[in-house]
Amino acid sequence: MPAEKSYTYTEATSAAEARIRDLMENAAAAAPASLGTARSYRDWAYGVYLGWLHLTAECAQQEVDAERLEALMDSAGRA
Repeated sequence: MPAEKSYTYTEATSAAEARIRDLMENAAAAAPASLGTARSYRDWAYGVYLGWLHLTAECAQQEVDAERLEALMDSAGRA
């Protein structure tokens, strides 16, 4: 069984932000050739956001960070 790992709020938020950025960059790169692929990347980014939102629901800082993460998803637009 793998060793347990605990994450701080900052670590979880940083990991979610990095993954959302990566997925949205992939969505932007895929958009001209494949709108379906671009949409899948955006959906996965949204899934990362929802997971982060659920995990951090009790954290006081969440509202400001949630707005920032939402903006990352909006910055690439929607197909």
